[in-house]
Amino acid sequence: MTTRTIPESAVLTAVIDLLLMRYHALILRINSGAVQPDKSRFVQFYYWQAVGMDKSRAGVSDILAILPGGLLLAIECKSPDRRRNGQPAQPSPDQARFLEAVRERGGVALVVDDVEQLVSELEKRGY
Repeated sequence: MTTRTIPESAVLTAVIDLLLMRYHALILRINSGAVQPDKSRFVQFYYWQAVGMDKSRAGVSDILAILPGGLLLAIECKSPDRRRNGQPAQPSPDQARFLEAVRERGGVALVVDDVEQLVSELEKRGY
């Protein structure tokens, strides 16, 4: 029996496509991280900072989107292969902190591993 794997990148692409085509969202794609080319150093390949939080640059959601009407979405995408007990994989502590900051400011913060989860959450909010 072959295990089917769906990478996080496929979920992310599907979510972006859905937001653009169905919801006409304005999207800011956050793609940052670091590589370790040798044992002595890490090289950061994108620098950004969420002003209004602490000085940490870690944890910003994969996608920030604004829907018509002004609803702000912060979406963390996970591979469905990482599900536990029927739920999407948990965000890292830094990601959870960012998601909570978005919620505290009136935005919608989600962790999804399938576009249907996003559709369901937006339908609950009248979209």
